[in-house]
Amino acid sequence: MIASRQFHLVEWLLRRRLTNHWSVVLRPCMATSMFQAAKLEVISILALSKDALHVHVGLLVFLVAAVLLRRQLRSKIPLAMVLVVASLGEIFDARDDISDLGYWRVGASVHDIVNTLFWPAVLFALARYPKVLR
Repeated sequence: MIASRQFHLVEWLLRRRLTNHWSVVLRPCMATSMFQAAKLEVISILALSKDALHVHVGLLVFLVAAVLLRRQLRSKIPLAMVLVVASLGEIFDARDDISDLGYWRVGASVHDIVNTLFWPAVLFALARYPKVLR
């Protein structure tokens, strides 16, 4: 049943032409975790690449954390929240990599964390050091 669901997911992705945005591994025996399925659904709804999704999530977490925690963008707390969310996502990705591939794609995880943290870190630095803009 899981293999059938995976095959149907791959067919659905091919119909949606998402293979241009990220690579789909055609393995009928591989099960998709709920986390990966949710990411795939968000990617398909928003028509984003995985890299763009990381950038958007990082900015969203940074700004929402600043608003909800009533912190300025120059505070380290919102940036730390982005790091926590990015790390949690990569822990789930690492778990899925190890169960599906037999190894953890460390380079892909580092790439994703950098993508997630880059623009929040730029906004943090500009808010912390406003003289750079002058």
